[in-house]
This record gives sequence, C-alpha cells and structure tokens, in this order.
Amino acid sequence: MSKSAAELRRHPRVRASWRVTVETAGAKALARESIDVSPYGIKVRMDESLEPGTAARLRLQLSDRRPLHLESVVRRADTDGPVFVFVNVSRDDVERLKAAVDSHRASEL
Repeated sequence: MSKSAAELRRHPRVRASWRVTVETAGAKALARESIDVSPYGIKVRMDESLEPGTAARLRLQLSDRRPLHLESVVRRADTDGPVFVFVNVSRDDVERLKAAVDSHRASEL
C-alpha cells in the first residue's frame, strides 16, 4: 500500500481561514483569507489570477497578534486561488508557522 501525498509532506497542512495580505509588483495590496496552510506554503482564496512563478509578499495575521511578513512564489494557480510556497524564510518564522499550524490542528480535534 502506498502512502498518500498528504502523508509524504514535510509537515501537514491544515484548513484555516487566516487573514492574508497579498502584495505583488505593480498591484494594489489585496486583503484575502487562506484556504489551507502549512509551515512551507499557503493557499489563498482569490478571484484574481496569478501565474505560477509570480513573486509575492504575504502578510499573515496569526493568533499571537504578531504578523508574519513572508516572501513567496506562486507554485500553481487553482480555480479557488493560488498556492504560494514560502521562500527565504527564517528559522524563527518557520517555527512560528509550525506552532500556529499545530495549534490549529489541535483545536480541530
């Protein structure tokens, strides 16, 4: 029996509606919500289309009230919104994201 893709992830993602501000070059900052989150990426509910490879700066509002500012790149464009992968993330920010994802997962149980 083979493992599912979700079981092969470095860290599981959770379905979460967190506030996210998406900023891309030459465009107005957009306030949106996440669909799902992991410490390494995020899917954001957006009507606007972003092409894979588009660089974006994301600001996430976590429950600890300290926003995270993350550089990212669009990995793929799904019908309900783009999937961003985080790039050049500090170890501290990865740990904050892991803690936030784990806390959210625990609250769903």
